[in-house]
Amino acid sequence: MNYRSFLIELLDDLRSVRSDIVIRMPEIKPEDNLGVEVQVAVITTISNLEKAIQGGGKDEVTGIAAVSFPTSYFKERAAIEEKALGTGKDAEPSKSESLKIQAALFDADMVSKLSTSYKELGVQIPYIIACIAQNMKKLLNPRQATGHY
Repeated sequence: MNYRSFLIELLDDLRSVRSDIVIRMPEIKPEDNLGVEVQVAVITTISNLEKAIQGGGKDEVTGIAAVSFPTSYFKERAAIEEKALGTGKDAEPSKSESLKIQAALFDADMVSKLSTSYKELGVQIPYIIACIAQNMKKLLNPRQATGHY
């Protein structure tokens, strides 16, 4: 599975979980909103991760390369290659070593971003799972009194 497919599948899973929680969310009342607050907190966490994966939002989770990452990488890499190879009929390839270095640094930067993305997702996904597991009763039935938060 490639990175983009992984993110698209993750987005589908996150949307399913968020939808299930939203369906169970009762109206907010002046009393006993603890369960609803737990639902809102989990939904907010999921929404922030979704924004990061989709590539936008002020509250996005940092360190995650968005779904559009492969497309933007190839577009920017092609621009570097065009400079190196020249464009047009009579264009000659550049003999500049700086373009080769620029391409190598660009590739290294992209590999680093991808690695950071996987690591950040490796933190965020278990965090969401733990939030859901620890608060399952409140998420499923937010008005029912339980002995713990």
